[in-house]
Amino acid sequence: MATTPTPLGASKSLRANCFKALKEESKTKSELQDVHSKIEQLRDHEESLHNKIIPDALGTANALLAFAKHDCVELCNKVYEAFPREVRDIIYGHIIGCKKVHIIRELWSNTDYFSSTSETQFRLCSPEVDADHWWKPEFVGAKMIREIGEHYYRASHFQFNVELSELAKFRATDQFNFGFLPVYFISSVEIEVNCGKYKFQPIGSAKDDASVDEHQDQLRRKLKSSDRSYPKTQEDLFVELEYLFGFRPGTGITLRLMQTCNQTLTTRLKNQEWMCRRVVPVIFPVLQRLKDTNCRTRLLLGTEIHGWSGEDYYMPFTSKWNPTSIEAITSDFWEYVETEHERAVQAELEAGSNGDDISLDDVSGVWNTVGTQGGEWGN
Repeated sequence: MATTPTPLGASKSLRANCFKALKEESKTKSELQDVHSKIEQLRDHEESLHNKIIPDALGTANALLAFAKHDCVELCNKVYEAFPREVRDIIYGHIIGCKKVHIIRELWSNTDYFSSTSETQFRLCSPEVDADHWWKPEFVGAKMIREIGEHYYRASHFQFNVELSELAKFRATDQFNFGFLPVYFISSVEIEVNCGKYKFQPIGSAKDDASVDEHQDQLRRKLKSSDRSYPKTQEDLFVELEYLFGFRPGTGITLRLMQTCNQTLTTRLKNQEWMCRRVVPVIFPVLQRLKDTNCRTRLLLGTEIHGWSGEDYYMPFTSKWNPTSIEAITSDFWEYVETEHERAVQAELEAGSNGDDISLDDVSGVWNTVGTQGGEWGN
């Protein structure tokens, strides 16, 4: 038979349980405080390590950088001593990999930085992107960095879409601090002339140029609404073309004559024919004078078609280097027109009624003009 605890015995038991619980709680609190103390110590240690890792990383980077500079300069000195300049230029071309440099505009008027789509120029000029180490003399040495700069200007084809007055500044600005002026090494340039900015006088009968003239007038009215300096005259163009003079002998100078083509008013070939009639006779004397300075010159008749982009859609006519006469350019142009006509016919036959490139309707107007004007232009 179970015994019932007395009130005094129950009180002692409960008191003992309380002492036991308090003891366990005190022990747990003490252990928790110890853990907190250790955590604080670890946090302090973590913070000290975080503070230390930055200078340690900088020290490592500086050590690696010093090692890299030393070894790079040592390697470049060996290359410089072991190979002739011709072989070194091959190496520079492989490293730089720069062919065309599109000079768009001078970005800031108070600096010597020209904006460009060239990766080389972007890396050299952009403050956000560190230049590749082969553009730094501390990596390749003073002699090699100069040769790399010389190769860059000599091997690149510079395409200018800027005001012609900027050419003089580009020739005489050492924007990358190579220690020389670009004009001494530039060997190939292409300068775009927007024919829509100028009012060219008719030569002979203007009947066949009526649609192109109408399109030109529309473009000039748009330009004039945003810039009161348009339209410019032929004399203005003569003055601006003087900036072409100043390149070293042997420089290849391509004048890209551009004309925007609105296909509802005219065709690509008609625009090119218009430039051949109106613009080439105006510019040809400048080509002859450039040739007299021992520069190589040629003309490129391009047309930018609304809605198309990319150089493939310009479909330019390019003259021979140093053309001997206006008649020679014109004769080559009509051969080009005939080739374009045959190509368009072939494309139309292959594609059916919807030509992928140039429709027969686009070509027929120019082709009819060829038939009536070929004798006049020496074809």
